Amino acid sequence: AAEKSWSTLRRIVPRLAVVYVLVIGLVTHYDVEALTSVAEPITGVLGLPGEAVPVIAVYTLDTTAGAVTLTGTDPGTFTTRTAVATLLIGGILSFAVSTFRRSIPFQYGIWGAEFGTKVIVVNTALKLLFISLTVALLLAPVW
Repeated sequence: AAEKSWSTLRRIVPRLAVVYVLVIGLVTHYDVEALTSVAEPITGVLGLPGEAVPVIAVYTLDTTAGAVTLTGTDPGTFTTRTAVATLLIGGILSFAVSTFRRSIPFQYGIWGAEFGTKVIVVNTALKLLFISLTVALLLAPVW
């Protein structure tokens, strides 16, 4: 078990290290809020603060770094509901990236191209539907 784990770690850890270094470097050395300010009108329509844009952008690349970016915002910027909605929207974008990276090769390997494509389409549609419904419920006015 240790030998198998070691080979997996040797493959995964360098990739994770590169992603973390790039994301931390981006967040530390660049004004991510200025780079992503063009998307603020969209977050405004959704009822999210403008600070949600950099969180979503970082979360798309790395979920842990996105959550850390959220915790680095000024207190009171996010309510619990808007924070969760922001992470869920980042999750939708992150999900799209991971579908192409992981799901397509996996499903094609198991089911072949024709049925694998159907599995991916159904899986993607259901995930997007459930996440979108959750975001809508979180951002709906409370009576």
